Amino acid sequence: PPPTPLPSALAMLPRGLVLLLRLCLAWLCPLLQTLRSLQARSGDRAPWLCYWMCLAAGLLLLRQVDGFAMAAAAHALPLLDEAQLLALLLLVSPRTRGVARAHAWLRGLAARAAARSSLLALGLLQRATAASPAAGRALPRDALAERPGLYCIVAPAAVTSSLQPSQETIVKQLGVGETVQVLSIVCDGQRLRARLQEPAGWISLVNIESGKRWATCCEGTALEGRGLQDNRLRASWAPCTARPPRPSPGTRCLASHSATALQHVQSMRCSGEFSLVVPARRRGGAGL
Repeated sequence: PPPTPLPSALAMLPRGLVLLLRLCLAWLCPLLQTLRSLQARSGDRAPWLCYWMCLAAGLLLLRQVDGFAMAAAAHALPLLDEAQLLALLLLVSPRTRGVARAHAWLRGLAARAAARSSLLALGLLQRATAASPAAGRALPRDALAERPGLYCIVAPAAVTSSLQPSQETIVKQLGVGETVQVLSIVCDGQRLRARLQEPAGWISLVNIESGKRWATCCEGTALEGRGLQDNRLRASWAPCTARPPRPSPGTRCLASHSATALQHVQSMRCSGEFSLVVPARRRGGAGL
């Protein structure tokens, strides 16, 4: 059966007045202050927006609560309506600024919750990293330099049909000195595994922790030797340019004196001061 109504002696305010005051304090006063803050573009817009969101969430929550439980709470607490009116008055009054204080408290609570969640996520990440040291540790420089290509076997290696090596998946044994063509390289825990073209399968290239290596890339050495041979061949076929020998200091001085004397003779010919006299040969007895 529903609870009996409260006697009028225990109620401080009439039921109709309680409903009117609740309407004014919960809806009318907050609406006027929200419109005033929006018109003035003040900093109280965020607290009032938070108020309306909390009011909507509270109404949705009250709809989920059974009416019998609310009536039982009102019967157990005779002054529940008056307590609600007092809380609304302290919350929406401009003097107490209860909405702004509640908004600041909610912001601090959300910030602390976000900080705790981030610390919890960081702790879980650190635990996961510590649980898998091979995944959390950076690869060595030589392991990062591995790339598909031609590889030489430097230690006996087993070719397996699957990525995870096991005794049942071994298809062939490779000896030292053999060459294989690597198509792709993947990291499998503590080892770098390579997929081969022939024979088709997987082999281990290097152990990241111990540094043990089963195969090494032999394309870089071949390219370096080929480049050295090309440079030598290019140098042997380079055209030779003949350079004239440099004159000695004595030859250089003689050439300069000869040029000066020739210029002096040409200048004397032009001025008429120079005549070439050739003596005649004496004939025998002609002058006697």
